[in-house]
Amino acid sequence: QPLDYRMVQNGDEQAGKAWNDTLRANGVFKSPGKTYPSLILSEEDLAITQAAITKAAQAVADIKS
Repeated sequence: QPLDYRMVQNGDEQAGKAWNDTLRANGVFKSPGKTYPSLILSEEDLAITQAAITKAAQAVADIKS
């Protein structure tokens, strides 16, 4: 398991791509690099993000199984 940003960067590229691609496909822009939070997110933005993260986690789990 990755413990820090550097370990993530040197981790499973296929899983990272699935994560980012699934987030984008579900309305959340996630660049391939670091992620920074924003204080201007609305409740709707957070709900969209939560749903996208759930789908992205499943996409990564599917790759790992």
